Amino acid sequence: RPRVDGRNPQQEGRLADVPPLAAQIAQRHGVATDDGVLLNELAAAGVRFDTPLLGSALPTDLALAHGAFEAAAALVEGDAPLSKDALDSVEGPISPELAQELLTRGAAPTARAMAQCVAAGAPAAARVIAQAYEKAHGDLPQAFDAARSTLLEQLQAALAEASSAGLGTDAGAEGLAERIEHLQSFKP
Repeated sequence: RPRVDGRNPQQEGRLADVPPLAAQIAQRHGVATDDGVLLNELAAAGVRFDTPLLGSALPTDLALAHGAFEAAAALVEGDAPLSKDALDSVEGPISPELAQELLTRGAAPTARAMAQCVAAGAPAAARVIAQAYEKAHGDLPQAFDAARSTLLEQLQAALAEASSAGLGTDAGAEGLAERIEHLQSFKP
């Protein structure tokens, strides 16, 4: 059975010669494994990052949603495009420097993005987004409170579901509880 494999061209220094499907598979692998080195090599070989990898998610957006911040930084460095709402689905403790770079490159500062960063344990990144938000909007406290309340409701419902399913001691339930605590204790 034939298969597409991007590893041999990478090992042989022929990434520029890989077919588009292999390049897309290599991008997905780079995001899934948070492999910034691979993504830098793909960029240096002229691989474009403007094709969605999953649904309409561009590589940078997908990296942020998977908490693959080394991959996201490499994609930004490789001039990969990102959607305006890329910061809205951040999963994990994104650095304030990467958040600032994403804002500089066109990601919108939203109250949802702030809440996502807080929940993920990245309050410094949330404050970077808040500063950018304040420059464009005058309703930061109200907007953040609304976004925090919405996300808290979603997380609390997910935690209740996990607990009622007997998953109360599961690491997923612990993670949900931690996110809830982050949101409840954050002072903007």
